[in-house]
Formats: sequence, structure tokens, C-alpha cells
Amino acid sequence: MPRFVVIDTETTGFIPKTHSVMEVAALVFENGKVTQEFESLLSLPTGAEVPIAVQILTAIKSGDLEGKPKFSEVQPTLKKMCDGDETIVVGQNLPFDIGMLRGEGFDLSEHAWIDTSMLASLVFPELPSYSLGYLSEALKLNHTPKHRALGDVRATYELLQACTERLSELSEKEMKALQEIASRGPKGYQLFFASLSGGAKKSWKVEVPSEAKPVTKLTPLSFPAPTVGVIACAEEPLSESTIGRVLKGMQGGTWFVVKNVDTVLRRWKIPAEMQVLHEPSSMIDPEKRDSFLSQKAYTEDEVMLAMKLVLYTAETKHELPIHGGEYQVFQAKLACAETSKEWQKKAKKAASAATLLSHRELFRITRESPKLLPDGTHVIIDDSSMLEDTMTQSEGWMCSVPTLRAAAAGNKSLSQCTDTIELWAEKTRNDQSIRYLAPFDLQSKESCLLSELLDDVLKNEWPEVVMTALTHLRKILDASNLEARFAWIETMKDGSKMVQSVPDTVSHLLAERIAMRTPLTLLLPKNGVAFSDAFLARDTKIAEEKGFFETAAVTLTFPIGLPIDQLVQHAKGKSVLLVGSKRIIEDIFVRHAESSEARGLALVCQGFSGGSGRMQAEFLEAKGDALMVLTPWMYEGMDLEPGVLDSLVLHTLPFDHPQHAIIGRRAERYQNGFAGYSLPRLLNRLFRLMRTFVSHAKQESVFIVADDRIRSKGYGKDVKMYMESLVGSEPKKESVKKDSKEQLSLL
Repeated sequence: MPRFVVIDTETTGFIPKTHSVMEVAALVFENGKVTQEFESLLSLPTGAEVPIAVQILTAIKSGDLEGKPKFSEVQPTLKKMCDGDETIVVGQNLPFDIGMLRGEGFDLSEHAWIDTSMLASLVFPELPSYSLGYLSEALKLNHTPKHRALGDVRATYELLQACTERLSELSEKEMKALQEIASRGPKGYQLFFASLSGGAKKSWKVEVPSEAKPVTKLTPLSFPAPTVGVIACAEEPLSESTIGRVLKGMQGGTWFVVKNVDTVLRRWKIPAEMQVLHEPSSMIDPEKRDSFLSQKAYTEDEVMLAMKLVLYTAETKHELPIHGGEYQVFQAKLACAETSKEWQKKAKKAASAATLLSHRELFRITRESPKLLPDGTHVIIDDSSMLEDTMTQSEGWMCSVPTLRAAAAGNKSLSQCTDTIELWAEKTRNDQSIRYLAPFDLQSKESCLLSELLDDVLKNEWPEVVMTALTHLRKILDASNLEARFAWIETMKDGSKMVQSVPDTVSHLLAERIAMRTPLTLLLPKNGVAFSDAFLARDTKIAEEKGFFETAAVTLTFPIGLPIDQLVQHAKGKSVLLVGSKRIIEDIFVRHAESSEARGLALVCQGFSGGSGRMQAEFLEAKGDALMVLTPWMYEGMDLEPGVLDSLVLHTLPFDHPQHAIIGRRAERYQNGFAGYSLPRLLNRLFRLMRTFVSHAKQESVFIVADDRIRSKGYGKDVKMYMESLVGSEPKKESVKKDSKEQLSLL
């Protein structure tokens, strides 16, 4: 058996050399026994402090680090623990710790290592999150103290044991297949899998539980096909059963277009005769799969993804437990292109059948392969208030440096090209997080040299995702392509770069590409036609259909003067609090994390509890009261179980940020950008938030709007009346008593 060293760090931030390691812990085990434990707090560089949010998360204060050893003083101990050709360094999301330790002068990148979060995603596909906190709860791991290095090390050690035990339940044939793949991977995975043995009498298989509901008991909902050239509009109800009813009522020659196909498939069992046309980028190309599985060598992310392809039967990305950097690998090396035989076969079946597909896929088809949409097909689009955004994405050009970086693994030429793109983007953006590209940017010496390089690189054959990214960037660098578009460089939170471009407007596309060719029906929020100027051309012919809208049995209230602190302090049951920015969320976390834990409230905050999957898992797993704090934009995409929420509090009306790269530019087209563009987008978003809430809420749940602009601004009355019309409630006179027990009891 190999010798294992589990290691973890607590840090003052996420950027090596800029932020510091303030605590490190390690645990050695060999021959199944723990032989050594080590932990130490570490002093910070002169003048450095522990950020307040990190203090709350870790309970490590700046004063706790005074007089503690420097990292250089504990490095010899760590080095001795990690030495040995047969030693495997183990960690949860270990690449982060390796990067931070490298920033301190201790480089583990050449050691044999394995990442337990990736192993867990391989062997526990049924779990919704692979964070150490969630895994500790789900697998009953010893995780004390949480968010401290030694507690994380102990939990990671037990997680590795749980993964090893699960792997031992594989059949001998399956184990040999994984070992063969591991032999082509990094040394850590080679050593680890070589030490395992399978041989279970019954092959280990995990069925991922499905909560999809049959549509058989629903009353079918169908729509008469309108005249070609006229867009029919139906008022969309808040009820989550609407999609199921439409699915049941579909006939051949009808395309039902939804915002997210995978969300629909998780909630509804579609009729057997119905086709699902996934986006090519979500489907596995069998030829690419075979090529990928025959690679001579794998990176850390590639070796895990190859194992998942062997263990699990999947046709799409969402049928695999993909985690971490595997997403970029999938796009670069496995995803179908439109020309892929697998996708073409699906598209041909969809031409005459009742078909489910996404907004993005509809617009991609009508742009690139319009013949795949047969004339006479009745296109019904759900969530039509999202059309401006999805059409914009469909028409967008984007070059993602992380995706190129994943595709470039093992290819010197593409790696050098990716390096050049990143250097150009870094210099051109001039320290701005969003930098709009002006003509002089595209005429610079660096831009011209990059264009020449791309011309040479594009002469070679590359995977579809690489060709698309490089072609899009080449288009952006040509100023003549941007006459009716705008382009910008955006720097993500992790420092990665994206170069993007979108049209000035998309309002003409729906009519030109669909309505003038084939019958089209839009499902819109109540009064949605009046709010649709952004995605419907002004000369579009519209036939409105009334009588379809149904109000929802939701209690809606507009209390006066409820400070955000009291909203947190009085949260009960399972509640969601929507606030306007990540800065406010950080302030809530800093002010209330400790007191919430003391009173037994699980406080789940965006940015402090991982991604949406981890947030949802921890929120649903909480045994007692739980409050999830996030932005309205993130909540729109949440897929919580039905009948979970007791209340939702909208603290801030979710206007788009006026300086958003796209929103700010689009608003300039209107004489009054607020009234003509921002306010209609707000009303559409409020409808979607209420619809999402209805799908999560209990019968007696309450939707609370605590933004005082409802009364203090001239538009507030219209917003209030619109929301009340959605639930069929009568206008009420609110209490003027601030902080009253009556108002707080709403929570």
C-alpha cells in the first residue's frame, strides 16, 4: 500500500502570493493506521490582516497569529512528511492548496497527488454536492473543527477511506478497467488505483434517484397554430404544472422550446413518443469518446472523466457526475458538434416528431441550419420573457481562455496560442474588469500580431470547441464585423479572461427566423406583450390570446421598514432572502454567521457556501431552520424540491445593473432607458421569481417584498399592482408600524 499524507490549508484569500497561508495541517497514514498528525497557525507578513469574512468562516483572528511561526519554519516538517517515492499527497480540492503552498515557496505540484473531491464525484454520483461540508454530513465523517485545517484533514482522511471502500465494491472487470485508465494518468492516480482490488460478487452500480413526475394525470394543454407571419401570445401561469400539461398535449410536428431542457427532464417524465433535441455541446460524440478513451496520457481532470465514461452509461453531459475542471475537458474533447453523426441523427428524428429543445438550441438551429426546422412546424416557446437574453447568447461570439487551456493540454502549438491570447487580453483590458473594445484597440500592434497568429493557427484542424473559440476571437479582432455589434474583455473572479461580442439589438430575429416561416406561439407573463419591446420588432404582427392565465395561491405582502438584520434574525423554517449584491451577502455573513449558528439557524450564503449545487444541498439537508441568502439572478436558476419553502423575502427589487456589459449599452437605444427598458425587464424578472417561488413553496408560504421603493418611488405603485395581479390578491393597506411583531410574524 502507498503511504498517504493528507494536507489542508486555511488562507487569507484565493490568490497565491497575494494572499497567505495562515494555518496548515497534515496527517500521515500508512498500512491503514494514522502515524502522525501536524498542525500549526502561521504568522502573516508585516501589515497583513485576516479579512473579516475569513475570520468569521475560520474563527481565526489576526491576533491569534501573533508570535506564530513563519511558513518557512514549518516547511521542513511538511517536506519530511511528504517525502518518499511511494507517498501520495491527498487533499480536498487539492490544486487550490498546492497553488497556495507554492506561493509560500513549498512546491508539491511534482509530487504524486490525488483529489478526494474528484474521487467522491466518481464513486458517489447520487450526491448533489462534493463539498467537504456536505460530504461530511451525508457520509457521517468526523469533521471537527469545521473550516479549520486539522478538522478538514481528518474529514478528508475519512472521505478517502469511504471512497476506497466504495471502489472495492466494484467487480474485478470494472476495477481492471479503471486501473488501466489510471496507468495513463498522473503518478498519484497510478499508485492509488494500483493498490486497490475489486472482485465484488455483484457489480456495483448506483442508480441516481429521479424525482420526475409523470404527465399522465394532467389535463393536456394545447394551442391552435397561428397564421404564419403572426405571433400568437398566451398568458403564462405561475403554476409549475403548465410545462407538464403542454408536454402531454403535444402532437407530431410541434416543437416545445424551454429555457432549460435538463430542468424539465428532472421534473417531468416526457411521453415516450416525444423527442429530446439536446444542444450539441451537451451531447457525447461517440467517435470523440472512443478517441478520448484511447489517449496515451491523461491529466488529473481527464483521468477522472475517462473513468466516469467507463463506469456510467451516458449520452449527455448531464448524465455524468461531472465535477470541477472536467467541464472544460468535456467541451474540448467529448462534446458533439452540429456536424456530428450522433446529433444529426437526433435532429432528423426531431423534424417530424413532438420535440423538446432549449431556447439556445432553437436559435442556433435557425441561425446555422434553418432547414432543420421544417415549414409548418408549430413552435411553442415557454419562458418567453427570457428571449432577449437567450437570443443574445445565441448570437454572441465568445473566446474563453479556460476552455482553450483545457483543450491545449499536451499540445504545444495551441498552448502557445492560448498564452498569447491571455497576454493580449491582460494588456488590452488595462486593469479594468470589463473593457469595451474600441477601434484603436483592434488596430494596435499587439492585436494585429494576434490576428496573424490566429490566421495561421486556424489553418490546422482542431476540435469544434477550439475552432469556434478561435474563429469568434478572429471575428472580434476584425473591426468591420462590429458595425452592428459591441465587444469587450471580461475578467472573471478567478482571474480568467473571456473576450465576447453581441449584437446591438436582437429584436428583429424572432420574426425573421421563425414567425415569417412557420407558426409561432409565445407563452408570456401577464401583460408580457406590453413588456416585450426588447425582443419583438415594433412592426411584428401579434395576436393575443386571453383567458389562459391563472392566479396562484400565494400570499403576497409588502411590509414597511423591515431592516435586513431583523429579516435574518427572525427567519424561521426554510426561507430564502434575495438581496441586490454579493457585497450585501458578505455583510450579512460577517454580521450574522456566528449568531445564526448559536441559535441553530443554518445560514447558507452565496459566495461562502460554494456553487448553486452545494448551496441547494446544504439548505435542503439542514435539519432545523435554514436561511439561504443569494441574489435574485442566482435564485432564478435554483431547482429546489417542491413544497420546501416557508417564505421568500425580496429585499431589493432586482433591476439589472446599469453598468452590466450588455444592459448599459442596450438601454442607450431608448429615449428613456429606465422606463422603456429597465422597468419592463424588472417586471418580467419579478414574474419569473414568483414562478420559481411557486414551484418551491408550501401551500401556506408567503412572498414578502421588503423594498421601500414600492412606496417611495413613482414606479413603485405600478410594480406593486402588477405583482398583486399575478396572485389575484386585493390591494391592502400596510401597517405603518415599523419593526412590529405583526410584520415580523410574516417570516
